[in-house]
Amino acid sequence: MAAPWEAYQTSATSDGPWSKYSAVAARFPSDEESLKAAPVSAVEDVAKSGGIGLAKGLVDAVGTGGDARHLASAGVDWAANKIGINPDSVTSAKNSIYDVAKHVPILNAFTGPDSDQVQKAVEGVTGEFYKPQTTAGRYVQSVGEAVGNPVNYVGPGGIALKAGGAAASALGSEAGKDLTKGTDYERAGQLAGALIGGGAAAKTLAPKLEKAAIPTAEELKASANKGYDAARNSGVELDPAKFGTFAAGLQNELTNGPKYAFTGGSVGTAPKTIAAIESLQSAPAGGKVLAPNLDALRIHLNNIAGETNGFKPTADAKAAMVAKQRLAEYLTSVPTDHIVAGDADAYLRNTKQANGDWAAASRAQTVDGKITRAENNAEGGIATSIDNQIKSQVRTILNNPKAQRGFSKDEVGAMKDVNKGTLLGNTLRQLGRGGTGVIPMMMHGATVAATGGASLIPQAALAAGLYASKKTAEGMTKRQATKLDEMIRMRSPEYDARKAAMPPTKYDPANTKGALARALLQVR
Repeated sequence: MAAPWEAYQTSATSDGPWSKYSAVAARFPSDEESLKAAPVSAVEDVAKSGGIGLAKGLVDAVGTGGDARHLASAGVDWAANKIGINPDSVTSAKNSIYDVAKHVPILNAFTGPDSDQVQKAVEGVTGEFYKPQTTAGRYVQSVGEAVGNPVNYVGPGGIALKAGGAAASALGSEAGKDLTKGTDYERAGQLAGALIGGGAAAKTLAPKLEKAAIPTAEELKASANKGYDAARNSGVELDPAKFGTFAAGLQNELTNGPKYAFTGGSVGTAPKTIAAIESLQSAPAGGKVLAPNLDALRIHLNNIAGETNGFKPTADAKAAMVAKQRLAEYLTSVPTDHIVAGDADAYLRNTKQANGDWAAASRAQTVDGKITRAENNAEGGIATSIDNQIKSQVRTILNNPKAQRGFSKDEVGAMKDVNKGTLLGNTLRQLGRGGTGVIPMMMHGATVAATGGASLIPQAALAAGLYASKKTAEGMTKRQATKLDEMIRMRSPEYDARKAAMPPTKYDPANTKGALARALLQVR
């Protein structure tokens, strides 16, 4: 009697209960003989194959444990062969494991028959299952087999993911097997195809966090303004003297600190910013520091921070940028003894949310502006690539540490990824350079002329392929830039609030894991 782990080494007439093929196989004609039957049309073959595939799905469900055992056995044999372990030792070890598994309830399922043995047993009653006679029929039967297997519907994910993922895995498995047919890598090709198909299906069909949850820059600013409005209406009042102490410290940092040396007055470098801060240090008799006053100060500093001269920020603007940042830090963590009236919690919460959304919008607009500039530059040049233009614009941030302020480590890393590109994208871009531009087009034309037009079609096909490479590379870079833009807008309170409001089942990483596990079921 053949040992259970020798399934791939036994003959088709082996009568071992755990062999790959049961002795009942002898009752039916071989595959070669069945193919000698009268041919059927492709449509009929596909219809019959699909129906039998669904039936075989039920058979596969019963033989899942045995199939998993054989797949594991094949993997162990391959690994053992690669590292030079004696096959007899491997077989002995597997048989020992099998003997143990028979007495462990949770492992009993792996000691049963495989799908081939179950099918042969069923065919002993129903007659031999129909075998596909065309390639299309074979693929359709494989898909039907996957879709009809109840085991593929176990685990996380919706019906679309499970059925579609199983079908894609089956198609990938057949394609991988065809591509490696007749080589030592046929089973590896089948496994790789199944995993690729299952992975693609998971990426396409698995529920994801909706794109609508990511706010636009305009929506972030609207959310920020809403937060500032709520803060203004909180009724918060600060102690004038203590707020004056904060303002004095800010002025000292800007004028006498280790990093800044701005000056005020009519001939100073930052007269507007310093004047605004000085006015806060000594409140008039009976004066109050109210929430609307704080918001007016924020807006005033923001306006100064936007001043430019020759498209570059003025010294006053640079001072205001620092003052605006320090004010934001103060207002989102105001010491409790500085607040003398109003709803402090509401003020702090709304101010923090508004500042976060405004900052995210500003960062997003910076990147959006770079992308728009890249697109305009590319449209204005005959041989200019949008791929290179986007990378060039991103480099203006990467090459300037000050321009990176406010961006997170992950966001800067994403910028570096855009600039570096991917191996595939860079390869396609280099190929595309041979198909576009004035010089390459002249070379194509010269070749056609030199051959008297005989090479027109081949040259056109070559040019089209090179152009497609270029556009594909550009598309990949655009997607990287879009991902960067989305990453920036996702780091905002508004995005966090939208995500928290979504149903908890919208996204589950287990969906992908389940899809890949189902892909393994298609390899037998």
